[in-house]
Amino acid sequence: MRSFTIKGTMITKSKAFDARLAHDLSSITINRNQPYRLKGSYSRKKDGALVSDIDYTAVVRFDRRLLDRIVQILERQQKFIFVQFGCGKYKEFRVPWVIDDGGECEYNPELGAIWLSGLAKLVPASVHSRVTELLAKPTVKNLIEASSIMFPFAEIKWDIDSIRRGYIASRGEKYDLISLMKTETAVLEFAYLYNGNVCGIDIGMDDKKYQKGLPDVMHKYYTGDYYSIFKSYQKRLKPSFLPEYKKIQNHIESLVAVKYQLEMLIALDGRTGCAQVAADSLRSNTAEWLRGLGVAAATNEDAILALTARINDAVAPLIPRYQEVLEPRHVRKIAFNLHRGEEGMRTCAFATSPSEFSTLSWLSVRIMMPVKVVVACYLKVSQKIRKSVKELISETITNNAFSIQEAGGELVLYDGDKVVNTYPESVLDELQAYIFVGVSGEISP
Repeated sequence: MRSFTIKGTMITKSKAFDARLAHDLSSITINRNQPYRLKGSYSRKKDGALVSDIDYTAVVRFDRRLLDRIVQILERQQKFIFVQFGCGKYKEFRVPWVIDDGGECEYNPELGAIWLSGLAKLVPASVHSRVTELLAKPTVKNLIEASSIMFPFAEIKWDIDSIRRGYIASRGEKYDLISLMKTETAVLEFAYLYNGNVCGIDIGMDDKKYQKGLPDVMHKYYTGDYYSIFKSYQKRLKPSFLPEYKKIQNHIESLVAVKYQLEMLIALDGRTGCAQVAADSLRSNTAEWLRGLGVAAATNEDAILALTARINDAVAPLIPRYQEVLEPRHVRKIAFNLHRGEEGMRTCAFATSPSEFSTLSWLSVRIMMPVKVVVACYLKVSQKIRKSVKELISETITNNAFSIQEAGGELVLYDGDKVVNTYPESVLDELQAYIFVGVSGEISP
């Protein structure tokens, strides 16, 4: 697999860069007794790797002193360019639907229409039109896309004056920053200039008294965001597949880095002072990088879409191989996420509960049958004999550990991790039937 390469300059990880950054971070450290903790992939990068952005976590207390310290940092800052401080959403933009990480979606079309009509004068006509199209076909994927399109207008962005004040008043509502930080993600975003090049520095605020969990884990499955799914595989891989994973990672490194740099350019463009210097540097470099990558686009937003598509194409072949490449303890959960995600691309009215779908999804993996076929079969029988899917599952699926996998043109029957026997592909139907009635430990067919 040939790696994409870029022409032009970009920051690369090195001892010199790490030392300079560590020194300069002291100027934006909120709590000197609690240095920032690295978050994400940067700690795993080797010297020579491209650096487009670095994520940190700041352990803080959500109180007035925190706001005063942030203001002090921003007013005195010389080494970092303040991009934005985002926390919370304006009331009008809070979506009237719920997509949880357990595999459920609650959507009422009437409430969706009321919500959308109230935003007609708050967003550009083109944005309103696009969201209207998405809600006309309310799949989970489309609901997430509608939220994403609205997000730049929905997010409350805090400047120095509003941070100092501690609140923002807008359209009859008062938004208190400290209160929002206790329930919403709060991230300070900076641009960092190093030898004429730029990387993003994001600092997430974390007060241990207020646990917010990990929201939107399922979103990447509903939207087909294969790159995010690919990244989630890394800590779940069998050791033997790490070299293949890293090969793919190296293959797309430049695409990912340029995509992040374009996002930074969009955030900085149109600003003044040092921000404009950084934007000019990024504009020149990204134009050269895109030419080198063979990406032709009318706008930076179009270039990001093109790069995202190319990244997803590069990682997509690994995604359906989860049963082969992941540690066994992760396979069932990933199977559920992928299968539920595919269903969410078609509908927002799931026909089965998460627990029912989890059982049927895992059955489809074990018997090598498409999950759509398995679910449709149970729904059809349920309607025909007037029994719930839950009852059918209880009555028809034997609690055993058998599964079938294809290997080298043959079918391998497993009992847990143990190979029972191999069979020709012509007996797939018989093996599928056996899994429904077989008992682990007994002689196989």
